[in-house]
Amino acid sequence: MSRTLYNLVLFTSESGNLAKFVGNHFKSNNPIYISPDDDLEVVFHHLVHLSIRRRLIGISVGYTKLIPKNIIDLFEGQLFNTHPGELPLTRGLYGITAIQKMITSYKSLGRITIHRVDEHYDTGSVIATITFPYLTELVDMQLLYELSNNNDSPIPKDYLYEWTVDYSRMLKLIEPTFVVKFIDNCFKTKLKSHIKK
Repeated sequence: MSRTLYNLVLFTSESGNLAKFVGNHFKSNNPIYISPDDDLEVVFHHLVHLSIRRRLIGISVGYTKLIPKNIIDLFEGQLFNTHPGELPLTRGLYGITAIQKMITSYKSLGRITIHRVDEHYDTGSVIATITFPYLTELVDMQLLYELSNNNDSPIPKDYLYEWTVDYSRMLKLIEPTFVVKFIDNCFKTKLKSHIKK
């Protein structure tokens, strides 16, 4: 039986579809889950112990806390965050807030961004982006244009809610496969040349 040469660490605040999908896809690697409730000092010491024998690769999936620099450094540049929007436009925003910012900025393409994690929210270098035509498919662009030119009233909440729900559905369809392919690629390329013996 061959030994796994890396540890996959999932930082997640959610028990939603994306975290479950990624965890299930890599279950043979026994991913380590870190939640915002975990004591980060204990997490640090646990990860130090794990990194002695195997490299660490991490992905933040809806994790809402800043990850401390001492933990980030253990990943040697292999800690990534998935973000449900365009950066820097939606920097520091997550979930529905990020989605609504994309919509109210009149973007015709949805975006999922993967970037390196640093000690600030969403400021690490962008590694991969996928775009999808959510607004042209799901939003009445003529109505959105008319509403954007009416300075007296914002986009009505019922329209914004409906469009947000549709964007969320598109994310749930596209994001899991995108994230899993990205992690697979990290394992196949970047880690092969850095395997610790």
